[in-house]
Amino acid sequence: MLLQLLLKFQKKVICSIPRTTFSEILQLLDPKYFFDTPKCGKYGLDSVVVDIVPVRRVFSKFVKGVPQLVEMRRLDGRPFGLKEYTSLLNCARACRDPRTATALWRDMKIDHVVPNTTCYNYYMAVKLSPYLSPASKATSGKPRKHKASNPGVKDLVLRLFDDMVLNGLGEGDSRTFCLVMTAMGEEGDIAGVKSVLNKVWGVNVDALLSNEEEPLHLVKKYCEGSPLFPDSFLLYTIANAFGSNNDIPSALRIIDFVSRQYSVTISSEVWTRLLKWTCIWSARQYPPRFYRYRRVGESTSRLSPNSVQSLWDTMAAEPYNVKPVMAMYNEFIRSLVLRKSLGQAQEMMEEGLTLLNLSIERYMAEKRRYFLARSLWARATTSKSYLRPLQRRMDLARVDNIYAAFSVRKWVRLLIRHKSFGRGLEWERVSMPDIIQRWRKYLPKEVHYLTTGGIVSFSPGARSVAATAVARISRAGQ
Repeated sequence: MLLQLLLKFQKKVICSIPRTTFSEILQLLDPKYFFDTPKCGKYGLDSVVVDIVPVRRVFSKFVKGVPQLVEMRRLDGRPFGLKEYTSLLNCARACRDPRTATALWRDMKIDHVVPNTTCYNYYMAVKLSPYLSPASKATSGKPRKHKASNPGVKDLVLRLFDDMVLNGLGEGDSRTFCLVMTAMGEEGDIAGVKSVLNKVWGVNVDALLSNEEEPLHLVKKYCEGSPLFPDSFLLYTIANAFGSNNDIPSALRIIDFVSRQYSVTISSEVWTRLLKWTCIWSARQYPPRFYRYRRVGESTSRLSPNSVQSLWDTMAAEPYNVKPVMAMYNEFIRSLVLRKSLGQAQEMMEEGLTLLNLSIERYMAEKRRYFLARSLWARATTSKSYLRPLQRRMDLARVDNIYAAFSVRKWVRLLIRHKSFGRGLEWERVSMPDIIQRWRKYLPKEVHYLTTGGIVSFSPGARSVAATAVARISRAGQ
């Protein structure tokens, strides 16, 4: 309802709201309440498929109209202050809308509002949004035409950093330097990334990689309350910067070192990012960055096909003991299929299938817990406010379940439709029928594959279990 009011931009209503009240309204529109935490954006699931309100689409529509909102308040003599601009920049960051962010930055100068460190971080982040998202197209590994590797993004971020220092904000916080390293890594400036790690956290990368012990004692220690105390985002930044520049071993070594020095847990997102870049650089076809390197005269080499398996084994072994998540299985299975490792791909699919079964169990448990609490509330034995977190947990478990079901179906499609397995008689007469029989519950509506005698096409008939589960979960969420 609040979004609908602001989307209509009724001038009389908008301008009549006191500044303090308007500031509180913007606090209620914090992206963390809408789509920073829910997993639909993280998984890349369409809101129509998941059967939820397309919040990002509605929110983006609001963000695009923000400059008009700012102009209304300014003309009425009620310009926005730092708190309001910070909230709006955060909205633009969450929607990955650089045009609106640039307009807000310009409006801040018009209204003589001096940005704080958080504002600078949001503005840098929105400019770097294509390279920060886990589902970024920048890491798809598919060939595309490049005039250059995003020319100017490093210069832009460094100019913002210099401007921040000139405004008396010091040198920012941990996230500021992570964004600077992201921009450097995107343009292949690994020397710059190493320099930032050394100057800010005392991590001498060259000494670390050459196994020299003495310089490592110079690592800077920060208390947990310090703005420069590293968090999981620093580890993610290191994985992305070094991984995108085809230096997975260095990324892993640095991440392990920083994690141990500051007792920061290596999150599943960090491992997934490392795995993604390893899959890209070990693929038969070079990723887009290869063409950039070749154009500027640098050299690059393809990773060994066994690199993915090696990283997978490293994750699962001591001291990490990582339990793979569905996103990791997606990367690994796709890599195995592309390398024609059919047997191992199916073994990993069996492992991934257990995650789907677990996600179903979790969702059903959360669903039972929610409906039990709702029945108690109907009898006035529990507070309605108690239901909200339960419903949220149920909804998140539902999204997990749908993502797992779609992942398994995607693996099956890869096995059936991929053209690299050849057309041998054993493949078409033994392997393919076995695959169809084993994974019949997860087949697409129409199955097509080539044989030496032509194209085999058929409809499995009854709706697959995965599709039925998605439909059932969607109805339950209504």
